Amino acid sequence: MTFPATEICLSCHRMAAKDKPAIMDLQEFSKSGQRIPWLRVYAITPGVSWSHRVHLDAGMQCETCHGDMKQIETVAETKAIVAMATCIGCHQAVATSTKCVTCHAWPTDQVLGFD
Repeated sequence: MTFPATEICLSCHRMAAKDKPAIMDLQEFSKSGQRIPWLRVYAITPGVSWSHRVHLDAGMQCETCHGDMKQIETVAETKAIVAMATCIGCHQAVATSTKCVTCHAWPTDQVLGFD
């Protein structure tokens, strides 16, 4: 799993919640160029390929999986992403692929899906 670039987070947090200690730390990491020591919120099921970058590039918002970012103190697990039905439901809702190979690296010849 990849974590979003600091600038993605700061695109909102330059204005939103900028006085919170965690956001002030985020701004310092950005200024120094130092890597953020992220803490995992979600555990991804073995065999699943998942990336923040792919989802952000597709136009997904942080709130989709993490809840109302303006109202929470700490990012937390708010969706049951270990349940495949959650992912498939979201993929169907945004009309993107539900083929097995979209999220699973195996089997490579699998072309079946839930489309």
